[in-house]
Amino acid sequence: MHKAAQYLRNNLKPSFPKHFRMGFLGLGALFFAFFTLFTFLVKADKLRQFDFDSTVRLQGHIPLKFDDFFSFLSVS
Repeated sequence: MHKAAQYLRNNLKPSFPKHFRMGFLGLGALFFAFFTLFTFLVKADKLRQFDFDSTVRLQGHIPLKFDDFFSFLSVS
């Protein structure tokens, strides 16, 4: 087990340059901020009207032959 841990320590070094790692960290922080903002918007019920309006518009453009398929998706 000790040899395996030492092998992993020696061979699993990050191969990305530091500026890429910082970019990934920044991108992750940005996605976390968007996720947090979206969570608060949903909890405050600010998106209900947008959701209803977009659903009505989509339903107006989808033929009736797809109703059974989408009903199956919503039940299961």
